[in-house]
Amino acid sequence: MFLICSKGSSSSSSLVVKVVVVAAVVVVVVVVVVVVVVVVVVVLVVVVVVVVVVVVVAALVAVVAAAAVVLFVVVVFVVVFVVVVLVVEIEVVAWDCHIYDSVFANWAALEMLCFNEGLFKWIKFSKGSVSSSDV
Repeated sequence: MFLICSKGSSSSSSLVVKVVVVAAVVVVVVVVVVVVVVVVVVVLVVVVVVVVVVVVVAALVAVVAAAAVVLFVVVVFVVVFVVVVLVVEIEVVAWDCHIYDSVFANWAALEMLCFNEGLFKWIKFSKGSVSSSDV
């Protein structure tokens, strides 16, 4: 009977050991699965953050590049406007004023030199000084 009891107690202790081993294996498997899931989630979060940072940096680079292009176009337009329009316009206006002054100086010289009344009236009419009835 002692053998049966001892056999029964060793059998029950073996069952307890098996249950403890199975429970330990289950706990280890659960811990490993949780650690793997946490690592995968952390890696995915890091990948998403890196992708978002890359997209934001690319968008900022695109905005800066577009602003640089717009600034370049504005600077080129201003330079072209100042150089071509203003400088050339000043030259043209100065040239026009020179022509205007020289033409009217010539008109005054012609008026002083022309004693013929008809020619004098024609000169005055062409400048708008007299009406057509005077001619």
